[in-house]
Amino acid sequence: MRDGYFVQKQSVQDQIVTYNKVFGELAEINCSFKIDNLDNYEDHIKTISKKFWVDNSDECRKISHPKSKAVVEKLIDKVFRKEKPFVETKATKGNKKYSDAGLKDALIIETMLHYCDKKNVIGILFSKDADFSEVFAGDLNEKFKVFDSEDKIIDYLEVQNNLNKEKLVRLAFENEVYLKESVVDASGNTYDISVTDFNVQDVSISDEDGIYIVKIFADINETKYLFEVKYDLKANEILDSQYKIENE
Repeated sequence: MRDGYFVQKQSVQDQIVTYNKVFGELAEINCSFKIDNLDNYEDHIKTISKKFWVDNSDECRKISHPKSKAVVEKLIDKVFRKEKPFVETKATKGNKKYSDAGLKDALIIETMLHYCDKKNVIGILFSKDADFSEVFAGDLNEKFKVFDSEDKIIDYLEVQNNLNKEKLVRLAFENEVYLKESVVDASGNTYDISVTDFNVQDVSISDEDGIYIVKIFADINETKYLFEVKYDLKANEILDSQYKIENE
């Protein structure tokens, strides 16, 4: 982080020199840096770090694990039933076994679930540990999501806040069986194991408000179809579907 700051600082200074040479007296470009040496930079990092970790700040909030009888009984019940994560098995990544690790993971999940329910908010856990998405799948609900990459978090937040409607349309055709069935039915086929590939290639908004054009590639019974679908996002309905066969 420190090295990156000074590299970027030097890059900006070099660009200013270049611009001044190009424009001469036509423009005057200046830039001053509040942090100009290593000591000041380290003091700056300590200041923002202290602000981040302070109690009840907007950036960071400490959450205590639930101490209710119901939560404790739930964990104990899982232990005796040998339900996940209290089973000795291996994750898909690595050789970690669920022993004391299961208890720690369970407390993390229960703490977040309890907080989300109490505050009526959606919880997001970022972890590359496959345990959380696989072992706790039964405990996850609409108020709690686990992601293993920053891009997946961004995608989810954009859809939740209705910021990227093209992405919302793409996700609908990628995940809703009803829409997939409707697309394939238009070609006289059935959406079943004969469909070995179903790939949304492009989504674009049409001239009509709320109407999107979706281009989809599908491999059905070894025949390659290219669909162009007219889709009403608000009604969640396909208005028109055309297709052509690419390997006739």
